[in-house]
Amino acid sequence: MSRSSSVYIYDKYTIGNLTRFKRQSGCTGSFEFQCRSGECISDDYYCDGKENCRDGSDETEDCKQIACLPHFFRCEYGACINGDFECDGKTDCKDNSDETSPKCLKVSQCGPNKFRCNSGQCISDYNRCDGKPDCYDKSDETSEVCRELNCPGFTFKCAYGACVAFTSKCNGRRDCADGSDEQGCKTVATTVTIPKVTTTTTKKPPIIVKDGCVLPDVPSNGGYNVSGLSRFSVGDVVGHLTILQYYCNSGYQLYPNRLYIVCMTNDRWDKEFPDCMRRCPSLAPTESTEVVCSLGNDSSKKMCENPIEGTIATFNCREFYERTDYLIKTTKCQGGSWNSYSIECTPACGKRGGIGQTNVVGGNIALKHDFPWHVGIYLSSDKTHICGGSIISSKFIVTAAHCLTNLETGDLKPTSEFLVKVGKHYREYDDPRDSKYTQNTIIKSISKHRSYRGQTQNHQADLAIIELQEPLKWTKYVQPICINWDPKYGNNDLGSDSGLVVGWGFTAETGAPADELKVLEVPHINFEKCYASVPDQFKPFVTPDKICAGFQKNGQSVCNGDSGGGLVFKKQYGYFGLRYILRGIVSVSPKSNVTNGCDSNSFAGYTDLTVEEYIRYIIITIS
Repeated sequence: MSRSSSVYIYDKYTIGNLTRFKRQSGCTGSFEFQCRSGECISDDYYCDGKENCRDGSDETEDCKQIACLPHFFRCEYGACINGDFECDGKTDCKDNSDETSPKCLKVSQCGPNKFRCNSGQCISDYNRCDGKPDCYDKSDETSEVCRELNCPGFTFKCAYGACVAFTSKCNGRRDCADGSDEQGCKTVATTVTIPKVTTTTTKKPPIIVKDGCVLPDVPSNGGYNVSGLSRFSVGDVVGHLTILQYYCNSGYQLYPNRLYIVCMTNDRWDKEFPDCMRRCPSLAPTESTEVVCSLGNDSSKKMCENPIEGTIATFNCREFYERTDYLIKTTKCQGGSWNSYSIECTPACGKRGGIGQTNVVGGNIALKHDFPWHVGIYLSSDKTHICGGSIISSKFIVTAAHCLTNLETGDLKPTSEFLVKVGKHYREYDDPRDSKYTQNTIIKSISKHRSYRGQTQNHQADLAIIELQEPLKWTKYVQPICINWDPKYGNNDLGSDSGLVVGWGFTAETGAPADELKVLEVPHINFEKCYASVPDQFKPFVTPDKICAGFQKNGQSVCNGDSGGGLVFKKQYGYFGLRYILRGIVSVSPKSNVTNGCDSNSFAGYTDLTVEEYIRYIIITIS
């Protein structure tokens, strides 16, 4: 792209309402546009519909080379403006094409405080009969429209009826559309002799104004319109009830947000005058973060919608989320952009809600919602509880593969055969005591580890993942369990550490399923000791990918219905401190020689989630 006789280089970038070009020129700013005259203006003003260069070179046919965003309006000569400005009764394109488009011709009515031009264009009613044509067809400044208008005493009435400032008469400027304010004026040439006098410096007396208010300075990067006047100057006196309507240039925002200022009958303006402050991009909260903006003594979330220069934004994690780093959590709006900032929040995991109570056969009843990561898996046919599982993210649950497959072959059953319920304390699927805490879920898909072959391979790789249709909502009753994704974590020997396992399984070898969620503390057992201690017929199921845990001969163990639940250990979890970490999944246990049910006097086997191949499977599946 070239202008005049010079050649310039442009770097394409996107900002605001259009695709712009960063110009490498004689201007010192990073993003400045150099007018043909040599003047430098902000690149924000290039092709924005208004001439900002004195020679108008920022609004030319060259604007057709830029790309407008889909929701913006392209002026006939190429500039891009906000799409809401089309047919709004105000000229926003230099060529007025935003008010003469086919869409504008279809406008039959204008909104409140609007005047409809003969062409169908809508303009502000304040601009009707103000001496300056604002309609493209000039129909707002005609005798037909203005002749019945009553002008206040402090104004001058044009011949065709418009009202302009009383200082307009014979001021050498044409302020009436028909020029009647300059008709009959005499030019008197006078010679004034100024005598020499000795002066002393005195304090300038205040300007005393009666029956009106003095027009204030125009704000930088903006301006104001005066009701009833098309031309005015700073320092002019205007009458009572005159309204100033403030506006800011593109990229700037009024602060305080005072659009209208009124001249009161006490000869004072009703509010302090606003400034036009540079605006930064809006900041919005996310699923995991919230943001509050402050400026001076004002602070609110709403201030983040149109933040201005000097605004400070503070980020925090939402409830049930926590930060993953200690980087900067505040940023400041400066020069139209935010300082560098970073905050990453992750769902809080591995947090219990209380402790166990009331000893029963085979374990303790958990306090309600003490284990918010535990879920129930049910048959869809009759809503019978079959297994447990653990929430590892908002859409994924990990469980045992044998819960979802044919036990002999390991083939997956249809997804439609299963239901999942989260936030439960009572076993029954529709137990009314849980109704305030549970969330309805729909299973999208189920998968198993590719190596799982059921009993034919002794339930090795007994690992499966359930994907939900919609993400869970984190609450006090529904939260994920922590997983250590580092394969090196598996090298840390658990020794004799004790873990916790929960479920609604059978309370005894000859008992019935538990009505309330139960928790059992089980010690980790060395693999060699475990293998040597279990019955011979169970040894083939103690595969290398299993963790052993439990007791011998004390009547406490996992049982039918506990499968798929998580074995968790309280360990250091990064800088989050001590958390419960999912280490194993209830997989296999010996059968009782007496009841053909579970053997409550033997160790049980849990799928080890620190096996690198299993970690890789989980990461790939949930990603």
